[in-house]
Amino acid sequence: MTSISYKFLEVGNLSNASGIFVGTNVQCNVSDERKVNQAFGNLGGTDTTVTESVQMILDDDTVDGPAP
Repeated sequence: MTSISYKFLEVGNLSNASGIFVGTNVQCNVSDERKVNQAFGNLGGTDTTVTESVQMILDDDTVDGPAP
């Protein structure tokens, strides 16, 4: 059996169909159907700056969502 030990665990963000599972478990029917257009992304850190930034999304989808 594999064992992993952490002294500290910090979770900054849980999104879509993600999760933290501990012990013996089974995840059934876990899904996420969404669309996210994010041209810039994420910016983190201390004293970070962005100047003269230009983002462009070319989205050629005719439907933004799951089929009925």
